[in-house]
Amino acid sequence: MPWPANSDGYRRLAARIVTGLRDGYGIPEPQNLVYQAWNDREGNREIELPLIGSVRQESWQ
Repeated sequence: MPWPANSDGYRRLAARIVTGLRDGYGIPEPQNLVYQAWNDREGNREIELPLIGSVRQESWQ
């Protein structure tokens, strides 16, 4: 996407991301999007990221 990007460029980018999440990863809607985060330097301690607006997947270990 050329810089500075216009609103049409961002719309096309968003559409590609949605298509990739849906078709490539099988995530049909935003409610199914979860994250996992950890810190390798602190014994793989899980990290909470409340400001990203998604739900942390329950314990994965």
